[in-house]
Amino acid sequence: MKIRKNYLLKKRFFDNRKKLLKIFVKDSYNLEEIFPLIENNSQNPDEYQCILLWLWVHYPRAREHEYFGDNLTIFYMVDCELTKLPKKFQNLINLEKIYLSCNNFSELAITSFQNLYVLDLSYNQLTELPEGIEKLINLEKLYLGRNKLTALPEGITKLTNLTSLVLSSNQLTDLPEGITKLTNLIYLNLVNNKLIYLPEAITKLTNLTYLDLRGNKLTDLPKAIVKLTNLKYLGINHNNFPDGYIEKLRRKMPCCRIF
Repeated sequence: MKIRKNYLLKKRFFDNRKKLLKIFVKDSYNLEEIFPLIENNSQNPDEYQCILLWLWVHYPRAREHEYFGDNLTIFYMVDCELTKLPKKFQNLINLEKIYLSCNNFSELAITSFQNLYVLDLSYNQLTELPEGIEKLINLEKLYLGRNKLTALPEGITKLTNLTSLVLSSNQLTDLPEGITKLTNLIYLNLVNNKLIYLPEAITKLTNLTYLDLRGNKLTDLPKAIVKLTNLKYLGINHNNFPDGYIEKLRRKMPCCRIF
């Protein structure tokens, strides 16, 4: 499995902790010995997670061990040319953050991570949302930009803890009416899609502070959008609004930066 030099490979672990690797790769290595060494030689929680993940990735025969499932909370495999998830990935039930951007996934199943609150699948080849994503009820940040999504299933409206949703540079033509259930949304990015209208329901997302709709095919916005009093940034350039529309909206929403 290929891993390029990225965040994982830049950690100080590779400067002064190579002894861990030497112990681990011995034919007679003992997992019960290596795990305490990792804990004792890690300078901070991030480094600890990096070392755990490095071992999990590079030594498939060790993936059965329950220690990884109990202790690995961050999964970072960005720009690795992956087309499918590694074996035993679903066993990492305590993952809180998954970063899989800049790969080649065209489909994906992510179902068993009840603690997950960050999921980054941007810059892939996804044509639909990952199977089982509606079960990730604690998800707060979902990044799906730069894929090939043409529609959003109603299942996404079950992710009621979402605060950030990025869907930029896909091929969406509309949004599900049930988007009103995402009442905790603060940040919604829909740049460079094919939206021709916004559902009136979007004006019920009263916690929104950032809404970016640039680069779509919109000719009008719901009139009630002016009632989104928490909205501080509204991107609507590069649409099909009539002359004078944006200036008129600026006068109606003086506390919002419209760009």
